[in-house]
Amino acid sequence: MKLRMLLTFVLLSAMMISAQNVKFGHVDSEYIFDQLPEGETADKNIEQFELGLRAEVQKKYQELQQKVEDYQNQAQTMVPAQRQSKEKELQELQRDIQNMQMDAEQQMQEKQLEYYEPIYKKIEDAIKSVAKKNNITHVFRSEMLIEAPENEDISDLVLAELGVKAEKE
Repeated sequence: MKLRMLLTFVLLSAMMISAQNVKFGHVDSEYIFDQLPEGETADKNIEQFELGLRAEVQKKYQELQQKVEDYQNQAQTMVPAQRQSKEKELQELQRDIQNMQMDAEQQMQEKQLEYYEPIYKKIEDAIKSVAKKNNITHVFRSEMLIEAPENEDISDLVLAELGVKAEKE
């Protein structure tokens, strides 16, 4: 019995000692991203890229609409072989547009990765540096927390580590 109590006391003491070494922090990654000049530049570049892709798809779609209109106006005067040929051409154009849209989506994802990945890597490195300097053992994303003490928010420390002066929202 004494041994069991002693063992329980030792285990509880060890848990209390290790719990005292735990320090939490949380960061708002989107807030940090929005404060970075390169984040704004990346957003603008991606927006321009997307506008270019949309213009290409829109142009092809307008071409399809014009061909459909032409077909509808001339269908009554076409022989069946001509009609079939035009219908096949319209179906292929529709398929081309669908493929173009899928390619555009893939290109957008690749472009976002190209621009955003280095920025988020830089943010992650700054978070790790701040955590190490401040003996923080666990860092959570603020977006994932329901409730957290304000004094555990290290977002502004991360911005300072990145050399950016925080502009409060």
